[in-house]
Amino acid sequence: MEERIKTAFAPEQERIETEMRRVEDMERSLQTDPLKPPGSTQWRKRMMELEAAKVEIQSMQEDFGKRVRTEEANFWINVYNAFQRSCQILADYYQYDIIIAAPDATLSEDAVKAQDPMAIQQEILMRRIQYVHDRANLTQAITELLNQRYTRYQQDPQKNPL
Repeated sequence: MEERIKTAFAPEQERIETEMRRVEDMERSLQTDPLKPPGSTQWRKRMMELEAAKVEIQSMQEDFGKRVRTEEANFWINVYNAFQRSCQILADYYQYDIIIAAPDATLSEDAVKAQDPMAIQQEILMRRIQYVHDRANLTQAITELLNQRYTRYQQDPQKNPL
């Protein structure tokens, strides 16, 4: 999880964990309390409270998980959009009409180690691009552009780095 998101949700995560410990303690005490023997009215009441607390924790965890996933998704959407804008800037600069993401042109280490002809053949056939000249690789230029934008953001957090 991205550090900013982890930090933002830490208090809520701690609250959920504290509630879980409270419910576990409640369950332990219910099992060992001689004044509330199983089947008694007090025991049944405490069991209902315990079950309600478990349902509440489950709901809290589900809601928490959804909100964390939403934040993470938004983070990666912003990264993707920043990458796209950087590609557009470089494409305009170099007057490219299209930028294609090419996978590493070498065979995977697993396929080579396995010495499995079928795995190697499948890897070759799965490639959409078989060769890319180094001069067509904009990875470094895009990385530098993104780093420049992020550095400006570090200096002035009010500006969106992406």
